[in-house]
Amino acid sequence: MKNRWVSDCRGIHSGSKAVLFGKGPSLDLWNLDRGDGEVWMTINEACRRIPEADYYVMNDRCVLDNLSESGWRPTAGTVISIGVPGRTQRRRRWKKPMIFYHRGEEGIYTTGPTSADGVQILSIFGVKEILLVGCDSHSNHLGREYARSIGKIPYPSFGSDGTYNERVLKERWDQVNMYLDMAIQKTKVSVRFWHEEQARG
Repeated sequence: MKNRWVSDCRGIHSGSKAVLFGKGPSLDLWNLDRGDGEVWMTINEACRRIPEADYYVMNDRCVLDNLSESGWRPTAGTVISIGVPGRTQRRRRWKKPMIFYHRGEEGIYTTGPTSADGVQILSIFGVKEILLVGCDSHSNHLGREYARSIGKIPYPSFGSDGTYNERVLKERWDQVNMYLDMAIQKTKVSVRFWHEEQARG
């Protein structure tokens, strides 16, 4: 098996339901079994919590680097990398084939976040319904406390010492909601947020 592009996998899960796992607080509350024929996809570091996923979407190369260097390997599913294949393949520490995604290849372009990419990729795969777990920022439009709660991972926009720049932080998490909403509207896939359903009881 060789590396592929997302467009090569069009319709591979036609008519299926999927769960897309982010790394927000509600991920720790997830305790449901996989539904029959259900596709599971994780976003960035959420792969540690859901190792049995079918796909692991990695947006930032620094995420892929950190996971690889820490010893993480795609034991069950396939890594989908958003980026340049050559550079990404040189950085990984495993030989298992990957799937690559180029933003805009399907006419839907966003600058992030990875949850928006996940929704678009699953729609290309033919999924008809997506349950988002751990995507709590969608209900927190300031996003500051949410951002702090998901880990003190240094991000270039926040400064070399890993401290948070409040202005950049607010702008970044406002963008998370805007681009995720854009992806949901343009793909026309049915999307539900698990943390909102839990809050409603």
